[in-house]
Amino acid sequence: MMLRMKTIFEKLNIKAVLIAAYILIVLMFSAISKAQVSLDPVLGDKPALALSVVSGQIAMTPDFDFYLVVSESEYYQLAANIDLSPYNGQFVAIDGVKVMSKTEPSSSFNTVDPLPRANEAEGVVKTLVVLGIRELVN
Repeated sequence: MMLRMKTIFEKLNIKAVLIAAYILIVLMFSAISKAQVSLDPVLGDKPALALSVVSGQIAMTPDFDFYLVVSESEYYQLAANIDLSPYNGQFVAIDGVKVMSKTEPSSSFNTVDPLPRANEAEGVVKTLVVLGIRELVN
């Protein structure tokens, strides 16, 4: 009887089974800890968003990117969860958040201008995240 049980345990290779169970338990705890959602951010309170109202004319590019043209020198790329094509060419007021987003690599082989222009940064597009939009009557 004892010999028979010994052969059964040798066939099961208990050491490999215990190692596999240990690995599965560690992976389970790791997945659970990564999946926890924290209500408060790690660095403290959330910063307040600077909401702004910007008015101008909406223009659409052939690539279906939308821009808000405020003046000849000021424009914003629009980021929205809604379809902005009905507003193409319309004068609108947009409630949103201004964001600066870089569109090219941070390092380049070009020379650096020691006196950059005040409002123009090369490769940076001002983006306006659309929270609300309304047409303006001319």
